[in-house]
Amino acid sequence: MGMNTLLQWLWVVVTLAFAVPVLTLVLELWMARRPPRGERCPSLDPAHAAADTRTNPAPAHALPRTVALVPAHNEAAGLTDTLRPLLSSPAAAWLQVWVVADNCSDDTAAVARQAGAHVVERHNLALRGKGHALAAGVAALVGQPPEVVIVLDADCLTTLADMATLSQACHHAQRPLQSAYLMQAPASAGLGLRVAEFAWRIKTWVRPLGWRHLGQGGSLLGSGMAFPWPVMAQLPWASGHITEDLSLSFRLAERQATPLFFPQARVNSSFPTSEEAQQVQRTRWEHGHLGILTTEVPRALWRGVVGGQRSSLVLALYVLVPPLALLVLSLAAATAAAALTGLLTGALWPLLAMVSLTALLVASLAAAWSRWGQDVMKASDWLHIPVYVWRKLGIYGRWARQPETQWTRTERDTPVAPTPTADNTHTKNDTAS
Repeated sequence: MGMNTLLQWLWVVVTLAFAVPVLTLVLELWMARRPPRGERCPSLDPAHAAADTRTNPAPAHALPRTVALVPAHNEAAGLTDTLRPLLSSPAAAWLQVWVVADNCSDDTAAVARQAGAHVVERHNLALRGKGHALAAGVAALVGQPPEVVIVLDADCLTTLADMATLSQACHHAQRPLQSAYLMQAPASAGLGLRVAEFAWRIKTWVRPLGWRHLGQGGSLLGSGMAFPWPVMAQLPWASGHITEDLSLSFRLAERQATPLFFPQARVNSSFPTSEEAQQVQRTRWEHGHLGILTTEVPRALWRGVVGGQRSSLVLALYVLVPPLALLVLSLAAATAAAALTGLLTGALWPLLAMVSLTALLVASLAAAWSRWGQDVMKASDWLHIPVYVWRKLGIYGRWARQPETQWTRTERDTPVAPTPTADNTHTKNDTAS
């Protein structure tokens, strides 16, 4: 086989490697705009969400017995804001709030008790992370299990009506549901956070909406996740994975129970404003995604293609779309390599293929921005996106050298000064008085 022939086959492989994620993303963005017949496309505007999509929950006495499970590590500063909407109504007897104060060195447990929540205290520095905290919460509920468990991050805000709607739908469907999980940048945010908010919308609103309109389940997103108790109790929560939501999504796919996207309920959070906290958060998300891409996706593709497991195939395609910045960087590098190949060998089809995929990606993202992103990004921001993408190169370089595997808490804008505490491995459980 000659060198030119070998190079041609290499470019066939490269083209397919880029075509699959790009075409998957284009399909998701296109289908997000096309709801099934008789259904209205959900609105991102909270003022219109109720009229567009929200169903009226059943009367309180008819709602399933529900626990909102909140893992919290040193979250005393903002925890009250998260808990207040869920505990302010004495009529909400259908809902209990359980906070897992995990390896805390602040007053998280005391703040949760004062707000009226049940509290599980856990101290084990050898087993850290959200997954271990949730495992402790599940263990505490085994004696008197609820019908539905909703996992809510300690820095998220939602409403009692949203949680009632989500719980009712989960109980009716008897399968996991993922609510809309939106993150906002401050009004005065710079370019980086504005682009990050738009990219987050693509990931947690537009793409899941596309799979919903295709009638398929997708991925867990980390917060606003609802589970029927039998599913919740059987999942391997104590994995210690830095992106436990993606890891658990593959376990659900194996059981043909991938979560359905449920935009009628939503939870909200905010991006941290400090550059250091943003780097910690992005590194954890993106290194975790890349780790899943290299470990779980090949097995899921095999189960999907050879074993006929549609849920595994759909989830694999979802995760095959890398973080948008990495996809853009990779396409740019491949386009430059294709141009060099054309100069050296005269073969222009690799360059045409890369340029076509890049144009298709940009056009699809621009269409998504026109529908779901104009309130976040100005048109002029598109000119500065290459700078934003280039600044993220360091995250991917660190993954190539030494991937992040340990869970690290993202510091909030008002961090709490820790106080010394002894480490022990017992779990303390109490109920609010």
